[in-house]
Amino acid sequence: MSGADSSKKLATLLKRLKTRFGPGVEKDPPTTPAWDEPLVDELVFSFLLWEATSPQARNAFKRLKESYIDYNELRVSLPVETAAILGERYPRGEERSGRLRAALFDLYKREYAVTFSSLADGGKRDVRAYLESLDGVPAYAVDRMMLLAFGAHAAPIDDRLRDLLADEGVIDSDTPCDEAASWLARQVKAEDALITHRILRAWADEQAPEHRKSRPSAGAAEDGRKARIRSEPRSEGRAESRSEARIESKPDAKADDKPGKRRADARKKTAKAED
Repeated sequence: MSGADSSKKLATLLKRLKTRFGPGVEKDPPTTPAWDEPLVDELVFSFLLWEATSPQARNAFKRLKESYIDYNELRVSLPVETAAILGERYPRGEERSGRLRAALFDLYKREYAVTFSSLADGGKRDVRAYLESLDGVPAYAVDRMMLLAFGAHAAPIDDRLRDLLADEGVIDSDTPCDEAASWLARQVKAEDALITHRILRAWADEQAPEHRKSRPSAGAAEDGRKARIRSEPRSEGRAESRSEARIESKPDAKADDKPGKRRADARKKTAKAED
């Protein structure tokens, strides 16, 4: 990251993305019924969003709620079982499930339940230290929890978003995610942190390979249309050529009859001569 140049590129990017996605970008919090533990909901959903898309996370969150009675059952389940519920194609499924189990176990040891009740009256600095000390919790999940659940100034960044920002020349491709997150938080005002997070997340969702594959670009669609148009005249030309070839190769009945007629006439003349 090169100071003023990176800041300028970031400002240009955010302006473009705000125009594209606008203030109506979809909100982050889980939309499925909670297990009466909204903070744990946010922790689990943050785990699911890390290195994954929003649709993937929402579907996985719903499947977890349908498969387990409560977070305590999720806590005692084996990572391989949770990974199977997430689905074999879910990014980092086994690693994610193992990290989530470790975090819930650590939380249970501290609180004697799967809850964040002790954080109710804590300051933001203490809350961050608590979250960062939980086993297995990615920095992305900590930053997202601080931003959405505790109203702190934070900028969640995972490898997917870091790579997209690097492609835009905003940061270097080898910048660690925690450094990129700290830098981004310094570039964005506290009151703009939430909308910036949502816009960047929507952008990352749009750039995901599965999304781009399912929705071809306008340029690709136009290329396909032009290809079809170009192919139609050639098809008609080939059909006409084949038709002409068949016409040319069709025997001419009148032409074929002339030699036979001449031979018949010759036989008649011969017979008259002999008479």
